[in-house]
Amino acid sequence: MRIYAQLYLLTLNLLFSAGLTHAQPSSPPQQVFNHSEYKTRLDYTDNRLWLALPDKYTPAQLNPGNVSDQSPTSSPTVDVFYVHPTTYLSNASWIDPLDDHSATHENKHWVLAYQASVFNKCCRIFAPVYRQASIYTYLEPNEMLRAEIFDIPYQDVLAAFRNFANSRSPAAPFILASHSQGTHHLLRLLAEEIDGSPLQDRLVVAYTLGATVRPVTPEYRSKLKTLKVCTKADDTACFVHWDTVADGARAMMPSSQSVCVNPLSWREDTALRAAHDHRGALPVTHNFIRDFGPTDVPRGGKITNLEKLEVSLTKARCVDGILRVDRLPEDYAKGLTINGNYHILDFSLFYGDIQQNAADRIAAYKKNLSLSVRNP
Repeated sequence: MRIYAQLYLLTLNLLFSAGLTHAQPSSPPQQVFNHSEYKTRLDYTDNRLWLALPDKYTPAQLNPGNVSDQSPTSSPTVDVFYVHPTTYLSNASWIDPLDDHSATHENKHWVLAYQASVFNKCCRIFAPVYRQASIYTYLEPNEMLRAEIFDIPYQDVLAAFRNFANSRSPAAPFILASHSQGTHHLLRLLAEEIDGSPLQDRLVVAYTLGATVRPVTPEYRSKLKTLKVCTKADDTACFVHWDTVADGARAMMPSSQSVCVNPLSWREDTALRAAHDHRGALPVTHNFIRDFGPTDVPRGGKITNLEKLEVSLTKARCVDGILRVDRLPEDYAKGLTINGNYHILDFSLFYGDIQQNAADRIAAYKKNLSLSVRNP
């Protein structure tokens, strides 16, 4: 019971301090969860089950105002598999019903713009639709039931990844990227599907950000066979993680000892990196719809442009598994920075840094591949 109480409080902190709501959350879904309702697997050969594909125009193809919107001079040779965070905030069901005319769907476009788009200069972007768990799943006290619910979206993510790796991007090197709930599923996929397998040879890097209430623990790392945390900016076949919180603000998982790689240095250490090392934050100027309760009403908003990157906005330092940064104004990012918890900004606050790092790791991967071909 103590563990549940801690998880409950931490999740409420996630909801409020990340600015996801301005009112008390409603009660969890009232219906009994029935796993058999979701036995039918989604068919990811169907393009309609992909939020983003290389030939499908979405907000993932947008660029900040001061970043060239011209395509790379040569066709990308690396692809990105991106798993979105929780955008289903309704208590109408334990599982996202995949309604394209909903606030949930509009929020999916928000994360394509403010997260996935960071990779469109280096790579082709593939982002699956999946039957995500409602945000209320994190408040469920029954650990076995929570695991059963979360297995539904994981099996979708796994099926989508297999379609991506075997059919849509066969043999090509790839980057994995995810946030929050997406990271919870991708960390499982890394451990069960990629670690120590031939697929790891194709992995450039995994940006698994914002695990928060389910941190990347020493226990998780100890069970990995060959997959490691990246230790420098040009490491490949490795993964990075951080949870962003303002200096002086309460972290959701205090002293969690979760993995923290500083995106201003790309090292897993506690060294302070100054703001002059910060390559740029993407200002948030569009609303993430923060509605709880049974309704999931779309607003009709569309994201057609992104602002200019703000360079040298913050310093950064890893402290007790948390990435500590400068406190931003309360009205920064459309109210998503309440109480100094910057969970929802894990990608956008370091947009320029991730963009450059992805290019650097791809170059390192290609160099290593060339050396291995010359010296088998």
